Amino acid sequence: MPLITEPDNLRLAFWKASKGKRYTQEVLDFQKNLEPNLLALREQLSSGLVDVGKYRYFKIFEPKERQICASAFSEQVLHHAMMNVCHEHFERHQVFDSYASRKGKGVHAALERAKQFLSGLDHFIKENLRIGTSVRYMDDVVLWHDDKKVLKNAFLRITEFVETNLQCSLKPEILTNCKRGLTFLGYRIYPDLVALSQQSKQRFIRKLRVLEANYDSGEWSETVCQRRALPLLAFIGHANTRNFRESILLPEWPIIERATTA
Repeated sequence: MPLITEPDNLRLAFWKASKGKRYTQEVLDFQKNLEPNLLALREQLSSGLVDVGKYRYFKIFEPKERQICASAFSEQVLHHAMMNVCHEHFERHQVFDSYASRKGKGVHAALERAKQFLSGLDHFIKENLRIGTSVRYMDDVVLWHDDKKVLKNAFLRITEFVETNLQCSLKPEILTNCKRGLTFLGYRIYPDLVALSQQSKQRFIRKLRVLEANYDSGEWSETVCQRRALPLLAFIGHANTRNFRESILLPEWPIIERATTA
């Protein structure tokens, strides 16, 4: 705890938490009284009575309607302060091919707390069940095996592990044949290729139209359009989408073309 509450660590935590949102009202308000706010956080940590739970709720509609619960900025500073000190300890407990928020292994937006909470499940699947191929994104888990009985038994054992060790419950399992493809994280996964799901194709086209309309109206500059286009192109670039990209992007999307070569 003393390392977490060090003033320099709290200032570093503030800097990390404010990256990419430095001029939002919540960050500006916190920064106006930076030292008193950090001192209050330090006192809360020292006493063990941390003020948490002031969540902000909002809805997103892509890829489906969901309610998002965002922690207050002060709590985000707390998260970074803890992870500055505890990250290496947590890192030692991750399975090798965990990629969420790990240096050199990707920059997915997985929550740190969920990563640590579910790392035990990763170890259980790989080391106890010995399932050769598996993947977990947050609380969605996919296992592949040639024998349906093995998968059904794995589900029962995972259910027992999760209920006993994590005090959580699982949704009903879904069994499917790999040849039919599996829709996962916006992709359609087959044994020999990865394609975009139909929803992802529609969403991509819809976002391009919004981008073009805002550029034509002058609401977004070319630089803004390029910045927004890059993650769209990066997403579809992980799938076998050459024909789709050529049919959509050429030659009517010059902004996208310039973003691709920027």
